[in-house]
Amino acid sequence: MDANLAVIVPAFNEAPTLGRVLHRVLLQPCVQQLVVVDDGSADGTIDVAQGFLHDRRVSVYRHAANRGKGAAIRTAIEAVNAPLVIIQDADLEYDPLEYQIMISPLLLRTELMRRLSLHGDRFDIEPEITARILRLGYRIHEVPITYYARGREEGKKLTWVDGARALGTLLRLRLSSRQRLFGIEDPYHARRLRELALKPRLPELPGDRAA
Repeated sequence: MDANLAVIVPAFNEAPTLGRVLHRVLLQPCVQQLVVVDDGSADGTIDVAQGFLHDRRVSVYRHAANRGKGAAIRTAIEAVNAPLVIIQDADLEYDPLEYQIMISPLLLRTELMRRLSLHGDRFDIEPEITARILRLGYRIHEVPITYYARGREEGKKLTWVDGARALGTLLRLRLSSRQRLFGIEDPYHARRLRELALKPRLPELPGDRAA
């Protein structure tokens, strides 16, 4: 299995769970790079993260003040050099053991992530990524994975306000022109979409080429 995956871990006051998450991430053979961004935590998150710097795949960044999940992701993406990238929350709601399931059908790239012209600072970064990818004409492939929900008492930060903001973000990006969203047309996307159109829709099986 090739090590071709970068994992971004934005973390804000996640000291109780961060160590377990990073340990599980680094156990995955597909992980080439792990980028942790401490988003202004006050609970020792930075100390937990720096405890993994003995592994040369790990880099740690810190925001002096809390700026939000989106800002942490945008900081991390600049440091990514692996061809594929995934965002891993630090709260154990998603299991790194399922990375290979997630990336097996993956044809999108880190280079695409950098070219999305992202602006979101907080949880609106997630609907923004989705909306911008769709506006550019890319397909999104859904893969079922396990989700371990946690409650407010366990540190859950997402609220109904974030849900309302997500809907607002999706609507705003749907109604905005491509020029306003991306500026000058980037030839990368037309080239990449042509390449993707030539990819097989189903995994190849023995005998496919002869049939």
